[in-house]
Amino acid sequence: VDLKVKISRGSSLRKTLVQEAKEFGALTVIIGVTKSTRLG
Repeated sequence: VDLKVKISRGSSLRKTLVQEAKEFGALTVIIGVTKSTRLG
C-alpha cells in the first residue's frame, strides 16, 4: 500500500477518496466500518 497525503479545499473528503481510488483502479472504497459490520 502506497499512502500519500494531499491537501485539498472545496470538495468533501468522501468525494476526494472515491476520485483517488478510481484513478488507481480500486474496486471498493471503505470509508468507515462499525464494530458490528463484517467484511467478507
